[in-house]
Amino acid sequence: MALADVETNINTRFGTVATAQGAELIRDNDPEPTNPLRPWIKLRISTSTQELLSMGNASTRKWRTQGQAIADVHVPRGRGTSGEPAPLREICAAITTQFRGVSVASPDVRYMPPSQGELVQGDGWARRTVTVRFTYDEVG
Repeated sequence: MALADVETNINTRFGTVATAQGAELIRDNDPEPTNPLRPWIKLRISTSTQELLSMGNASTRKWRTQGQAIADVHVPRGRGTSGEPAPLREICAAITTQFRGVSVASPDVRYMPPSQGELVQGDGWARRTVTVRFTYDEVG
């Protein structure tokens, strides 16, 4: 199991949320959304620390890697509205449900409960960042 397998699992989970919520999923280096009047999610995946779990040769040595998926959820605001738009709350709640307390056997990945950042509003958009921390184990 490698980072590519974990990224595929994360992308699939975010894709499920985006499709169900009518949002466009954009990866880290993709261009801006094709429809500026539709909600969109900008997804970035990164790893941070890696620790050795077991000793041995290259075929039996086990490593644990920590990382995070950061999703900036953007929703257009209606004219004259204040507060958090309902679609933004719904998308963020769906992301939380998709990852909260989930462990996947293949790839061997564990997701921590997602955290949500502060509401940011401006230029006709409302945005909230949802961070999903994860760990995965690999041999090698």
